[in-house]
Amino acid sequence: MVPRPEMARWVEKLQSEGRYTFARQEAQVKTGRGFVAAQSALRRLKRQGRIVSPKRGFYVVVPPEYRAAGSPPASWFIDDLMRHIGQPYYVGLLSAAAIHGAAHQQPMVFQVVTGKP
Repeated sequence: MVPRPEMARWVEKLQSEGRYTFARQEAQVKTGRGFVAAQSALRRLKRQGRIVSPKRGFYVVVPPEYRAAGSPPASWFIDDLMRHIGQPYYVGLLSAAAIHGAAHQQPMVFQVVTGKP
């Protein structure tokens, strides 16, 4: 049986490797937990503000410097999220302009353009 804080250690290990996203299935396999145990551990980490879940079954690690904001910038995880749900997309409008240095102001939201789901 895996010790209870194993999920938290695994999430810290991901972050130390420069990864900020993972799927629930990956967490189950890497920690050796079943569905219910993994869900409980992930729920506990969400309550602590250490991870967020923008989509069911997909999680984003929240580094300490972004815990007050609630999540890291969307640009850190949007590609992994859209790949996870299998939806083609592109960063558009003011967000794309800001990335390319062509925006006069920093956009307040991260804009993504995609087709119909």
